[in-house]
Amino acid sequence: MIKRIKYTLLAAALIVMAAGAAWGYTQLMEVRLSEVEVRGSRWAEASQIEELLMVDTSLVLFELDPVLLADRARRHAWVAEADVARLPSGRLIVEIVEREPVALIVDARGAPAYFVDRNGYRMPAGGEISYDVPLVRGLGEAFHPMAPIGHVALSDLLFELPVRPGWVRGAISEIIIEGPDLRLWVVPPDTGVAIEVALGDSPMDRRLDVLTAFLEQGALHPSDMPIRHVDLRYSNQIVVKQR
Repeated sequence: MIKRIKYTLLAAALIVMAAGAAWGYTQLMEVRLSEVEVRGSRWAEASQIEELLMVDTSLVLFELDPVLLADRARRHAWVAEADVARLPSGRLIVEIVEREPVALIVDARGAPAYFVDRNGYRMPAGGEISYDVPLVRGLGEAFHPMAPIGHVALSDLLFELPVRPGWVRGAISEIIIEGPDLRLWVVPPDTGVAIEVALGDSPMDRRLDVLTAFLEQGALHPSDMPIRHVDLRYSNQIVVKQR
């Protein structure tokens, strides 16, 4: 008898829980989108991201796919990552992480064209946007917000820059593209005198290691004859020209 009562109570509880869940689901399906909040934006304008989401207050909030909405937000040139959350209050929260520029592409006239991040994606330049990064000359590729740059050596170099010491990144003032090869203008902090560095083409990790060691050695043992040109295109030797 006691077991029968327990089973009856358990069944009743399950029915109540199921009914509550069904009622809650019904309530959620009646919640309309009331507000879109974009968080984490600095250069990506919230209004532009809202346009990319393509949503309005006529839509049922919990019928919206957060994965799809996050993908739409990532179409903005400044957005690297995006996460979307739906709240029962009707608010849609879009949390973004912006791209971090590592270089500034300039056009044939020397005017700023666009920034580029470590992965080769381009972001608009202009207005109040300012970063102390190397200039890139001679690229000649059209701006595309969804596709990375196609120059292999430059892509390799950009990917390596953020993991280099700050003083090394700060010493590189210009990156010159010459066909498939790269050439740098480097201003060591100890001398303040520009050095031309021939890097050649990919891979760049080893060549930047050699360049870093070379600059460190020059800082430890300064010469009366300043260096004006360093050639790192050869695997087993460094060619140096002095002033």
